[in-house]
Amino acid sequence: APQELLSALSSVLDYPESFFLERMAFHHLPVTFFRKKQSLSVKKKKKIHAKLNVYLLHLKKLLRSVDIPENRVPKIEIPKRGSAYEQAEIVRAHWNIPPGPIKHLMALLESKGVLLIPFDFESDVDGLSVYDVTSDALPPIIVYNKNMPNCRIRFTLAHEFAHHVLHHHQILPSSDCEKEANEFAAAFLMPEEDLISSLKRLDLRVLADLKKTWRVSMKALLYRAKELSAISEHLFRKLIKEYSTLQFNRGEPIEIEPEYPKLLQQTISLHFNQLSYTHEDLSKVLSVSTRELSLMYPMCVEKPRLRLVL
Repeated sequence: APQELLSALSSVLDYPESFFLERMAFHHLPVTFFRKKQSLSVKKKKKIHAKLNVYLLHLKKLLRSVDIPENRVPKIEIPKRGSAYEQAEIVRAHWNIPPGPIKHLMALLESKGVLLIPFDFESDVDGLSVYDVTSDALPPIIVYNKNMPNCRIRFTLAHEFAHHVLHHHQILPSSDCEKEANEFAAAFLMPEEDLISSLKRLDLRVLADLKKTWRVSMKALLYRAKELSAISEHLFRKLIKEYSTLQFNRGEPIEIEPEYPKLLQQTISLHFNQLSYTHEDLSKVLSVSTRELSLMYPMCVEKPRLRLVL
């Protein structure tokens, strides 16, 4: 019987019966996701897809009660745009970003209406972007692998933001969309005019110092130096070899301090603090168990109160 099946699903999956009665708008994984993750198994893709759709269902409900910053992500059409490098410079100018490094990338993107979601992909997926330009139901969204080094998270955010700017409004994104996103991210985080003078006499020590300033990986800086013809092919190959020999691919010697997204946390906090929701209330609204609520949104976990011991 349908009710018996519903009860069984609820029990096995630890989701309330109300979840299975939700009218969910089905969102496909973005085309760009499949372009760069062909090696991912079908099972893992389906799991990521399912978890993503649950998050999107929740966000539609949560954002009904919250005003987030206006969506100010520009949409650039292919015939008008020139190179991805040029478009990154245009967006920086359009947003009045000062010359030099972007110190607080997450805060910048969120101030322009981009919602950032830390996510455990349980795989080597870096991130993905969701943006339905035909609907106001959801803002531009970037889901990123929270288990990555901080410098890689920043490059991933810039890469996925590039898909918002260059690709999501196209019916058929170009076959080079991943290359374009990487070029945009490199120029967005490391503008040629501001970086080029720092790339003289490059070695691993200089790259480590530049990493502290520009808040991107040493390897990203090295590839940017090559793109800008600031170093010879011979020096590039030499430094890549040294980088590999020192096993920096497993972890670079310097890590930058983390950044934390705030919009999602503030949205959750508003429901608790201003709208007076309890954990049980929010669980019912989102059709999840309180346990699942705490797993998906760690900011929901109540902090234990201190007890005064006399």
